[in-house]
Amino acid sequence: MVNKVQIAFLFLLITGFPLASSLIAAEKGSSVSAASAASAGKTGVPQSSSGKATVAGDLKETLFKRGVRQMKAGDYAAASRDFLKAVNVDFIFSDLARYYHGRCSLALARKESRSNSAAGRKHLEQAEQSMMRLVEYYPASPLLYKALVDMGRIRLELGNTEGAIHAFRKALEEASNRPEIDYIYTTDGPAAVFQLLLDALESQRKWGEAADTYFQRLTRLWLRENGHVLRQRLVELGKKYKLPYVERKYYREMAAIYSRTGNHARVVEVLGNALGSGEKLPDNLNRIMALSLSAIGRKNEALQQWRLMKMKAGRNSSLTLECDYNIAGLLKALGQKDEALKIWTAIASEHPKSYLADNSLLAAAQCNDGEADLRLLERVVWEYTSGDVASRSMQLALEILEKQGGTAGTIPFLKKTISLARDTALYPFTAFRLAEAYTQTGKKSKAHSVLETLVKESPDDYYSIFTRLGPERINAMGFEGTKREVRNFDHGLRLSFAGLPKAGAGPVKVADHILALRLKEHDMALLLLHDRIRKVPGDLQSRFNLCLAYYLTGRYNATIRNAESFWNSAAMKKSFPKLEYLAFPFCHAAAVLKETDAGQKVDPLFVQAIMREESRFKHSDVSWSGAIGLMQIMPKTGAWIATKRGDSDFRDEKLFDPSTNIRYGSWYIDYLSGNVGRDLFDIAAAYNGGPGSVAKWKKKFGNLSREAFVEAIPFDETRRYVKKVIRSYAIYRRLYVPVSSGK
Repeated sequence: MVNKVQIAFLFLLITGFPLASSLIAAEKGSSVSAASAASAGKTGVPQSSSGKATVAGDLKETLFKRGVRQMKAGDYAAASRDFLKAVNVDFIFSDLARYYHGRCSLALARKESRSNSAAGRKHLEQAEQSMMRLVEYYPASPLLYKALVDMGRIRLELGNTEGAIHAFRKALEEASNRPEIDYIYTTDGPAAVFQLLLDALESQRKWGEAADTYFQRLTRLWLRENGHVLRQRLVELGKKYKLPYVERKYYREMAAIYSRTGNHARVVEVLGNALGSGEKLPDNLNRIMALSLSAIGRKNEALQQWRLMKMKAGRNSSLTLECDYNIAGLLKALGQKDEALKIWTAIASEHPKSYLADNSLLAAAQCNDGEADLRLLERVVWEYTSGDVASRSMQLALEILEKQGGTAGTIPFLKKTISLARDTALYPFTAFRLAEAYTQTGKKSKAHSVLETLVKESPDDYYSIFTRLGPERINAMGFEGTKREVRNFDHGLRLSFAGLPKAGAGPVKVADHILALRLKEHDMALLLLHDRIRKVPGDLQSRFNLCLAYYLTGRYNATIRNAESFWNSAAMKKSFPKLEYLAFPFCHAAAVLKETDAGQKVDPLFVQAIMREESRFKHSDVSWSGAIGLMQIMPKTGAWIATKRGDSDFRDEKLFDPSTNIRYGSWYIDYLSGNVGRDLFDIAAAYNGGPGSVAKWKKKFGNLSREAFVEAIPFDETRRYVKKVIRSYAIYRRLYVPVSSGK
């Protein structure tokens, strides 16, 4: 819920930036374009050749404000009359007045239908007419999507299912034209509208059209949707549409979904049936077929599939390279290592700038049993100085060099690498390892110089943080009782308002009025801000305001996504340093502080770091594996925690509740601190990879330094996760503890 303080913030956040180009399209086809709005004078209200137009505009605004007051007071009949009068070409809020007229009619319909169904139906028809006119007269309005959704719902109530289907389809079209709608609308978003459309089609027994609609939507979303939801939908689909028929007609989509959910046997079955019925598979499905055959152990068939694809692809195409790369991998698996080595080496030599060149060199280096080929590993690192492939190759190369010549033997290799990788993602890791090598060989001044440069050039990189704080300090921060220090968690954001101009004379700003009138039309304001940024990409104020608006309306996932994107701009960093608070927001503060005060020993900022990296604070998130909510808790783990806590009424759905999820996640972190030790690195690793895995790794790598232990984690996902969590935690500490505790 947005409280009064946040509403006040929302009023402030939009003030002081020109938004004339976002004026709403006018009634009956006349639109207020960006150009006409800009030329409207200092008031920003469209001008007429007569002064009467301005007076009329003021009158309409007065009527509109009175309508808002009446609507809030529950006098929907009076409000409806005022909104209808306010609809005028010279009034900036014409589309909103039209929308509110429809909403008031809808409220009256709900009220009247209890005692008089005829009167209720009449109001429903009036509401439908208002929404229809808004859609017809204001095609560029930010309210278009919402009006279409409401129109569809009203038509369902009126029994006009065909009309509802049309409205829902148009709403989904509008959502595809405005990607931000997915983030802005939290209850009536495209997923909910799609379900309404599907239900409406099924109620009309339009099974084929329903299946078509389902797959059109799913084809767009399957990459973003999680495996848990897809598997559930496939079960429902089989019950509704008879799965064999669907698999035949939609084998492309079904194969892609089965592949994404790891059901490779079903991929082979579905595509095999398609081939048997005479279908010709496109390249992407041939690729999926080959990968699935390999995954279920049918390597000879997979090899044949890749070779057929290569024959069809021709020479010198990216598909040919991919075929060669995979053919080499299968040949190695089948024992033909020399042939595999020849193919991988050829890819790297003949196509050095291709996306598979570094992977091919690394594969070639590891082709033979025993120690990897140092010469090829050096080529990967020095020729391809960014990405995970170069990082993995460097690790292997350092191990070999250390065996051959001790720590001193790694220094020339690291020095050359650091000179080549200065502006790449590999630089911080290389600098850290070089400083470590200098220290171990007694060259402490050189180590200090390297680390000083690293911290200066990449202050918030994981390795810089590790250098500045060290594992002991990081762990001490996690358990030193900082709960009282971070209670004033919004202080940094409040400071950011100091630089915003006050509301006053100047161009009329649509979003200002929406918030100043406290209409709570946050969705409309966000859409207008997106429009503004698209039209004026250099408007830094609007960028900051957009992030702040997302934050203050509880859309934390979109807050972080936009803030991280804008933070890459040097101009944004200079003009709006507080934007970093929005890239690392302190969310669900009351629940986090309560749970970390309730016997849990861990720092609430560490809980924030976990939540940020797990779900980006999206409480409805479900992972591919089925983990739920803010802290991504598996249902089985949730049930186990509930048993340990003595919660007898646990259900999986409770994990979607932010307070419950934070309670269980905080408890689990506390449990892990007792299981794997009071070490944030180990706790983060156990949270992602499981305490059993951490116990095994500690037995195997327990004698390594903390940094080396993290690098030795065999799970790529867990290794990256630990670094991301520790980095986020350190940034949270830097942002929130100093401003609240004075330390």
